[in-house]
Amino acid sequence: MYEFYDKIKRPKYSPPAFVFFYVWVFLYVLMLISFIYLLFLPNYFLKFLGIGIFSLQIFLNFLWPYIFFKLKNIELSCVVCILLLVSVIMMTVIFFKISFVLGCLQIPYLLWLFFANVLNIEVYFMNKS
Repeated sequence: MYEFYDKIKRPKYSPPAFVFFYVWVFLYVLMLISFIYLLFLPNYFLKFLGIGIFSLQIFLNFLWPYIFFKLKNIELSCVVCILLLVSVIMMTVIFFKISFVLGCLQIPYLLWLFFANVLNIEVYFMNKS
């Protein structure tokens, strides 16, 4: 999987491939904590809205590596990465309305996604044929 990443042109600030594993493990732990927190809330509209947007972002989150690494489609991966960022921004806003702690758990994810979007877009332009 990382062979493709190692072969493409990347900006100098691009982390080595192994860094992504540790960052995503940390972020997935935060996502799991957030989801469990949601499940234990009483049933009301924001809870179901939060679960819905959580489900959308997790789908986009799993779709991105397939498009980038398997399909090797950097342009489409940029689109998915932007959609992922937008969905996580929306999720974070909803989570803050539910609970301050729940919203704060999303901050590292948001920061990483801002960085990932910049990196993804720059990789696209560096490798554009």
